Amino acid sequence: MQPLGEKVLDEIEADKGLRKRLAGLLMMEPDVRLALINAVLTDVAKKEDIRELRSEISQFRGELNQLRSEIN
Repeated sequence: MQPLGEKVLDEIEADKGLRKRLAGLLMMEPDVRLALINAVLTDVAKKEDIRELRSEISQFRGELNQLRSEIN
């Protein structure tokens, strides 16, 4: 016989509406919300990351243009 917790999780996995409802309930808890935000935050590009990338691309373009000049 399957434990009750397993049955509940199986039902949540099978039902999109239940998953949304559970997510809503979890997001009402400040500690859980903070934990989720911190977990996702590592995957979010910050303005500083974008500035660094732009700088690296600009530097790469400069090097590429220099190589083109040397080749010509």
